[in-house]
Amino acid sequence: MPEFLSRLAECLDEGTAKDAVEANLKDEVAEPTHLQLFDQFATEYGAEPSECSPAMSALLAAYRTALYEGGPTGLAALAAYEVQSGEIAQTKHDGLKIHYGATSSALEFWFLHGTIEQDHAAWTLDGLASLSPSVHEVLRGVRPIANSWWEFLNERESLALV
Repeated sequence: MPEFLSRLAECLDEGTAKDAVEANLKDEVAEPTHLQLFDQFATEYGAEPSECSPAMSALLAAYRTALYEGGPTGLAALAAYEVQSGEIAQTKHDGLKIHYGATSSALEFWFLHGTIEQDHAAWTLDGLASLSPSVHEVLRGVRPIANSWWEFLNERESLALV
């Protein structure tokens, strides 16, 4: 996400949209970084590093394509993630705590995302609106990202059932 946000900011002119992306990036890389917090969560559950899966590769490719399409499409792709992630993270946090007795350190990633992603979603939508994108630009960003996330989650679920 930091690389995507950094490259997206480069695609945008000064203004509301660029400010939103840069604020999001600042949150993403603040210590401890979101990646460090996720690794902390994964380590608590015995996860080990692995190669990039086919669905993850497709998700990353979808983000790269959105950047190639330009700022409005890239921002729409970001919105496809941000508008859902806060509520999903809060649900994950609550479920892991209630059903699995997850520790506070394991839940830190989910707690953080459950709180700040609402701001990120609002900033992203405000930034997108400031660009006055066409419906086509928005759909070129939202559809592939939403579909790629769905495929990634399906892949994760199918691997968990093995």
